[in-house]
Amino acid sequence: MNDNEFLQAAIKDEQIAFATYANIVQKFGDIKPFSAIMQTQLKFIQELSYMIKKQGEEPQEADISDIEEAKSIEEAYEIALVIERKTIRFYEKMISNVQNEEIKDLFYRLQASSYNDNLPAFRKKLEKKDEIKSENQELNLGKNGEEFGQILQKLINKDIKPNDFLSFLNSSNLSLLGGVLVGGVAASVISQIIDDKNKDL
Repeated sequence: MNDNEFLQAAIKDEQIAFATYANIVQKFGDIKPFSAIMQTQLKFIQELSYMIKKQGEEPQEADISDIEEAKSIEEAYEIALVIERKTIRFYEKMISNVQNEEIKDLFYRLQASSYNDNLPAFRKKLEKKDEIKSENQELNLGKNGEEFGQILQKLINKDIKPNDFLSFLNSSNLSLLGGVLVGGVAASVISQIIDDKNKDL
């Protein structure tokens, strides 16, 4: 590839990224940081277009008919991370081969934008979502832990009914408490129920 071909490849790469992010904004609304990154990308596309024309050619248009569609906001961030990582590797390869220093400088700036700004911004959004999930899990654990304590107290007071315990065992987040601990309580309850039945005989 020569320098002109590198420029055409670069502008297509930026067009695809821009179209993907524009599609995400259209689908999910103005979620950060897509809009801000799109504005930066638009400036880079204009710079690439100027550089291509300076070389005596016209900018080519990328095929954006099969851009990846996000099914959720979380998936949108994941798609963006993949795009930015590919872009960084893409410019790394071109920088090592391009001859024109002005074009090389532009490629360095494009790569730096992805590495220093875009990639951390999208990664931060995903990490924040992971933190929220973790907090929700802790809340669920706290709720089940409280219920577990109530069941345990009833067991100690020999005031537990089989239906109460079975209802607790069927709770959706019970696995967070640990199978060994629950298993021990289950054995105690079953033993108590058997003892109560033997007394009634």
